[in-house]
Amino acid sequence: MAVNAALADLWIARGRRGWGGLAAAGACVAIALGYGAVRLQTPSTDTARPAVSIAIVQGNLDQGSQWRPEFYGQNLEQYLRLSHAVLAGRRPALVFWPESAMTFFLDREPLYLHSIARVIAAGGAELVAGGPRAVGDPPTRYYNTAFLLGRDGQVAGLYDKEQLLP
Repeated sequence: MAVNAALADLWIARGRRGWGGLAAAGACVAIALGYGAVRLQTPSTDTARPAVSIAIVQGNLDQGSQWRPEFYGQNLEQYLRLSHAVLAGRRPALVFWPESAMTFFLDREPLYLHSIARVIAAGGAELVAGGPRAVGDPPTRYYNTAFLLGRDGQVAGLYDKEQLLP
């Protein structure tokens, strides 16, 4: 923004007094680039923890149609197929699915949970995936939840989104 403002000032002043702002903006850019270069060359001091291999699976599914009843469960097939392929090749410790990957209530679909468990257990990985969650009898509260499924396929943890956005 400072560079653009300095260029606008230079244009408006037609070169008479605009060079000082441009020099100040150039100095800000040079400092930021220099700091970034130094940070990229500095080795990390956090060597206590070993690196963990992860995989991110993106199904590239149409958001508008994935919640339609005739597609119920078909999204899961896509994510299971892609997860199986990545687990067979790289053997990551953790697999991530998008927040809208599961278009079903995980606790109400034991067969779907079993299918997910078979794929991730065979690959020896854990899974972080998003989906809806319903809590309580009427009145029921609904959540957009991130689930952590352990290597045994059971829900090891969950996080409910606090601020829902359209």
